[in-house]
Amino acid sequence: MSASLEALTIDPTGKATYIVQKEHAKGFSWGSISSNSSLSHDSGLTVHKDSPIMESYPIQVRKDLLPPEPLANALLDIYFADIHPYMPVINKSLFYHQWRYERENMSLFLLECMFGTACRLCEGPAIQDSPEDTNTAGVMWYRRALDHLDDFLDCARFTTVQGILILIKCKETMPGDGYYYRGWMMLSAAIRMGIDCGLNKSTTRNRSSPAEKRVWQVVSHIDQLMSTAQGRESQMSRANLDDTNYTADAGDDETELELLNNFTYLNMLIRLLRRATEIVTQWGSGFWPSDPRYKTLSQILESWQEKLPPQLRIQLPGSIAEPFPLPKHHFSVNLQIAFWMTSLLMYRPWLLHSPPEKSTTTEASKHISKAIYAAKAITQYVTAVYQQYGLKHFKYMLRGINFTIYACVAAVFVLIHATRFDSDALAYFHKLSEFLEIALSDSSSAEIKESLRKIRAAYPEYESFSKSPKTMQLNPMYATPGYGDPNVTG
Repeated sequence: MSASLEALTIDPTGKATYIVQKEHAKGFSWGSISSNSSLSHDSGLTVHKDSPIMESYPIQVRKDLLPPEPLANALLDIYFADIHPYMPVINKSLFYHQWRYERENMSLFLLECMFGTACRLCEGPAIQDSPEDTNTAGVMWYRRALDHLDDFLDCARFTTVQGILILIKCKETMPGDGYYYRGWMMLSAAIRMGIDCGLNKSTTRNRSSPAEKRVWQVVSHIDQLMSTAQGRESQMSRANLDDTNYTADAGDDETELELLNNFTYLNMLIRLLRRATEIVTQWGSGFWPSDPRYKTLSQILESWQEKLPPQLRIQLPGSIAEPFPLPKHHFSVNLQIAFWMTSLLMYRPWLLHSPPEKSTTTEASKHISKAIYAAKAITQYVTAVYQQYGLKHFKYMLRGINFTIYACVAAVFVLIHATRFDSDALAYFHKLSEFLEIALSDSSSAEIKESLRKIRAAYPEYESFSKSPKTMQLNPMYATPGYGDPNVTG
């Protein structure tokens, strides 16, 4: 059993064994870039920073290089509706002004990245290289962007940084050999060029446009999610990051203002993860909740949930067998999964270092209950989303469906440990593992699939969860009444 669990391990720093093993198998070296390296400081190189009306590009926008007008507009609508909420790196009002009146002055590379990513998240013969194969959607635009990337690396441009971030998003939908390392190198290029554009100086001490600040925040988000999962040191220095809430861009309407406000809640979660990772790294294999800063982070996490605005709240039902309606837009659901994943990672050390059978403290039992509740909440959310919308809704999140897989792997590990004392943890494990098998259907993560198969085979009595649905209840000793309810402090 221990061998089967190994592939499902996510260590205290956030490193995912299944990702590291896959890259080791390809012969990659896990060298890292220290936060003290030259990437954390201004290079002093000449900066070519785009003004609202672009100066010049190596390839000019021409009609024959773009999709037909109706298709182009439809793809841009998809981009801003479904991708923009998670990575608002573009000033929407300025973009559309240029699209309508100054198209010839726009970055062709940026447009190709946007078209390719939007195509990957929708279907239709018009966007597919092969009309019969939906997996070819957007491949043409992705390849064009890759081909043109070298041309746009002739100097530092803000629009090229934006395009690379969107290209990373596009690549998330096409995993394959070397996927993780290629993404890491794309991110490295964005960071290097961002520094040359002066984005690392976009802090509260320096004047910068809202778009510049958000671009550097999104760079930081991707860096945090990539570096922890892949077991690498972060390439970003928190000292050069403005983590404050959004500032409105000129021309933003009410819809855009609400979108940017919603984005700040995702920003706060990832910022908390970054701070937690720094503490865990300092503690090594020690029990990091002993650090005085842990209590502060725990309070910030609970405060985040209490202050969540109504449009982002979703009330979980008491039973996993009980269906519940989800909002039409996927952002609030993915945000909730991100919250429960963060909560799980924060509180699971108590489950691993202070097992209930050895723990008699109220504090330990409270945190253990929170970790298990978080794992069960993740199970409920992913099950409900898949039943109502399929896998598509998970692909919009930062890091795409890989983010959801990561959260589920962390939850599965907690649920397996919880089976020793929680009466329905095993049922939740089987429900979640069923979803994971589906989510991994297009993935090459054979290690996880095999581990899930072996563990589930060890508990044949729960192989058909649908025959015995369970409610979300812990043993009384470990219950924390009200936790998970936004109206009750945990």
